[in-house]
Amino acid sequence: MRIVAANRGPAPVLTFQGGYHGRSPFTAHLSASSRYRAAQPWSGPEVVRLPSPDCTTCPHQPAGGGCNPGCAAAIERLGVDDSLGVPPQVGALVIEPLLNVGGFVLPDSNHLRRVVDHVRALGGLIVVDEIFTGLHRFGPEWGFQLHGIEPDIVVASKALTNGVTPLSCVWAREPLAAPDVFPPGSHSSTFAGNPLALAVVDVVLDRWDRWNCAARDVAELDTLLATALRPLTAQDLVRDVRVVGGLAAVELTGPHAARVRAAAACPSGDRPGLLLASTGMAPSTVAVHPPPRDRSAAPAVMPYHQRSAATAGCADPWNGPRR
Repeated sequence: MRIVAANRGPAPVLTFQGGYHGRSPFTAHLSASSRYRAAQPWSGPEVVRLPSPDCTTCPHQPAGGGCNPGCAAAIERLGVDDSLGVPPQVGALVIEPLLNVGGFVLPDSNHLRRVVDHVRALGGLIVVDEIFTGLHRFGPEWGFQLHGIEPDIVVASKALTNGVTPLSCVWAREPLAAPDVFPPGSHSSTFAGNPLALAVVDVVLDRWDRWNCAARDVAELDTLLATALRPLTAQDLVRDVRVVGGLAAVELTGPHAARVRAAAACPSGDRPGLLLASTGMAPSTVAVHPPPRDRSAAPAVMPYHQRSAATAGCADPWNGPRR
């Protein structure tokens, strides 16, 4: 965001409802949940939240399903129709290729491209948050490749060190971070250049370079996850199963994700517990995202989910998972 400000000044930043971009004193303002800003000491940057790109929950969804082109058409009035309160120049659009905390939802690509094109027409930069989605989580090296988007700035993190130690990376198109625009010293941190983190990322990136069939392996993981999990839609507790590369999201019929997670985590017989992901902004969704190269993990997921649905979906009025 410092690079955005250096190039575009203090202009408004656009994000999506349901988006998550961190909880620091700055990034909490970009994230959708008000809980992240409850104890903030300042009002933060000017942020305009666009309607959530989750077509399954959109109130404007057409009767036949799919994405409503009218949603993008409404967004294209921003910066043009002054009554909507957005000036004709904006600083940036910050997007996730897949809403993570917002419910593991893949936005409609045509809709996303229309929004990106409009923001560019208003002079805004396109910032893609690849902290969760980058490095082949969905098959391509970067999540934005799923949507046919060319970003101006990319932020990556988690997979760079395989979760061993914190490290993040910011890439910017030239000349956005050129020294005459973004001079040395414009940004730094206490732990920049941490030798442990740099050594870990050096090893991890060497292994990425040797992984010559990443897209194929993630596609196989996609098939395995779908085969293992889609039968769960026969359960009364499960509304839908969505699989995107190395991520599978199980949509429940109500806000029961926390109890399903607790049930799955309990060992049963000779089986260890299973760690599932869920979010506070999507209490009806649980997700599993095994290591992209560990295709052996996918077939083992189904019995755990079946047991979790059976134990959590009892007639008891949600007093907690049965043991």
